[in-house]
This record gives sequence, structure tokens and C-alpha cells, in this order.
Amino acid sequence: MQINEETKNRIVAERLLSDLATRLSGAIDTWTLVCLGPMPVDRRSFLLENADRVRSLAVVLGSLVPTSFRESKLHSVFKEMIVECQRLGEAFLVLERLQSAETQELRLATDAIRHGYDSIREGITQVVQALGLELPDALTLNPDRTAYFTRILDGLFQMALAERSQVPPTAALADAVEL
Repeated sequence: MQINEETKNRIVAERLLSDLATRLSGAIDTWTLVCLGPMPVDRRSFLLENADRVRSLAVVLGSLVPTSFRESKLHSVFKEMIVECQRLGEAFLVLERLQSAETQELRLATDAIRHGYDSIREGITQVVQALGLELPDALTLNPDRTAYFTRILDGLFQMALAERSQVPPTAALADAVEL
């Protein structure tokens, strides 16, 4: 069975939008843990790599959709999504260095994370609706998942401050050995 070009582009667009939505949810879910939790990974490299993936998906979609679907009105939506992807990555890099970041810098970063998440989700929704595609599962959050992400985003600044105020594990270990 031969699939025409428009159908192929539609399948690719749906897949890319779904991947972008999933990675955006992962940013709030996993990147936050990487920044604030005791993760045995190179945090900065992890964030740079994953932020680049998210931004790259928006760039590819921004190239595919306006030309393949003749939806030039979506150009500004993609342009904004790409900017927000960049800001999201930069904000998480501030969160990653929470021990040395100024409090106001952390506040701005956590606000940028919330704004970026909301803005990118809205952009994905606009594209899906304009193209008549099905919403990706990662965007159709049930009430429990919505509450989960809201709790993370609402409490992100306070979580960062709480994590920063804790004694670093190496200092706590050194104190325990001296006793």
C-alpha cells in the first residue's frame, strides 16, 4: 500500500508533537529531580543534552509544518515555542546551580520554567488543532497528572530553597566522622 506525502508528513508531525509533549512533561518530572535530588549523573550535561533535544524537536516541527501543510500562520507559534524551549533549558541550568545562584535568580528561573511549560504546551495544542491532529497522550493529562504537575510547578521555588538550605551530603558525612 502506497502512502501519499501528506499522510507521511501527518504521521511524522504527530510523532514529533507527541515526542515534544512527552519530553516537556519529562522536563518537569525528571529534570527537576536531576537538579534538586541526589542524582549520580553529570547534571549540567544531562540538562544540556535534554534541553537540546526538546528545542530540536520544536525546530524540526517549525520547518516541517509550515511547508508541508501550508500553515504559514503557525510560523509565529513555532518561533515562540523555540524561544521558550531555549528559556526552559536556561532556567533549568540556573536551578542546577542552586547552591551558587542568587535567590532572585532562582525565583526568575522557577517562574521561567512554569511559563515555558505552559507556553510550549499551549503551542503544541495550537498546532495540533490547526492541523486537525489528535492530541498527544502527554497533553491529555487526567486530573491526577494535572494536579501532580501543578504541585511541582507551584512548589518549585520553595523546593529549590529547601534543597539549598540543607547541609551538603559531603559536609554531613565529614561532621559525622569527626564525632
